[in-house]
Amino acid sequence: MTTQTASLDALSAGKRSSTRLWQSGVLSLTLARLAISWLLLNDIPKLLLRDGWYFSSGGDENLYYAIGQAIALGHPRVASVAMGQPFVMAALVWLTGRLEYRSVLPWLVIWQGFILAGLSVWVMAHLSYELTRNRGQALASAFIWTFSAYLFWLVLGLHSQAEVLRSAYVARQLWMNGLTDPPSLFLTMLGLLIVLKGIREAQQGRRRDTVLLIGGLTLGLAATFRIQTAAMTGVLLLALLWNRRWRELSLTSIGLENGA
Repeated sequence: MTTQTASLDALSAGKRSSTRLWQSGVLSLTLARLAISWLLLNDIPKLLLRDGWYFSSGGDENLYYAIGQAIALGHPRVASVAMGQPFVMAALVWLTGRLEYRSVLPWLVIWQGFILAGLSVWVMAHLSYELTRNRGQALASAFIWTFSAYLFWLVLGLHSQAEVLRSAYVARQLWMNGLTDPPSLFLTMLGLLIVLKGIREAQQGRRRDTVLLIGGLTLGLAATFRIQTAAMTGVLLLALLWNRRWRELSLTSIGLENGA
């Protein structure tokens, strides 16, 4: 009996140690991701097309801001773009009282390049774990996600227009702009994670149904920022359909419809 108890204690201690290593790994990668954004603001690495908080990323964010500004001023206009990002920009205009895009941009970079980016590492790690059930593989995925901008920087160095391409894609990969990629991708990953958590919920009942509804709602919100996220959501729905998970499919779809 004593030997059996000792074995159980050793097993329990091993699980606790593994859990601490997992939590420490995810936390370390999250802090590393925040440090990478801070380094970029301090010109490490130095990008050619950069002006203060502004990193070159094309003209789409200017369109989103113009629509958001019109909403904040009480003169909304018809637009052919997803309205999630314009509403975020409208909220920033209202909160800061500033009308110029460059005045609002620092708050947008902090929101997307630090807060969402930092949280995305946690989401990526846990989403990978839900898909693989292997913490080593999940940490590897989170590691690649965290340092992917540096991989871009190295690969683009092979191009003859390396400096221009790095200015466009490194900052974009780090979410240091006002584009829709950060919120749409973050919400998609988070929605997938929540739905998978709901599917794995051991007990049937209200709690499980609520988790699935929230997951679908989150995926719907992602589509309000970028409609292309529907492709990833569609894969999930097809997987549920293929496996005849009718209840999970119905609840996720209901949440998705309400979120969008």
